[in-house]
Amino acid sequence: MEYALILALQWYLVEEGVRIDPVPQVYVISDKEAHDMFGGSVYGLYVKSTREVYISDSVDLSTPFGASVLVHELYHHIQNITAVKHDCLAEYEREPMLAQRRYLEYVGAKIHPILSPFNIMSRSTCMEY
Repeated sequence: MEYALILALQWYLVEEGVRIDPVPQVYVISDKEAHDMFGGSVYGLYVKSTREVYISDSVDLSTPFGASVLVHELYHHIQNITAVKHDCLAEYEREPMLAQRRYLEYVGAKIHPILSPFNIMSRSTCMEY
């Protein structure tokens, strides 16, 4: 996991020009723990109050997609430490999903279907029910 964290941080420094300070604590947890802690199945999750990243052990951090999950969660950390404000919770997903997609493009990896332009738009748009 340390290699994946270093790779993701290096990409941010070079490609995005973003400094991540302080670096959040990263934990790998089981799917069961993720479900118990967060009420569902997730690849990764950032906890704003503790500045901690949780990555499911079902995510292989040695793969481009696994590292992109870490990139996504690190972007939430950047949103937190820079006090980014959005109109709704869904909008907080747009930049991390776009960063995740850019990372996969950068390393020449296949783009996961969850990162299609349609999914990014639909998952990151404020909607009234």
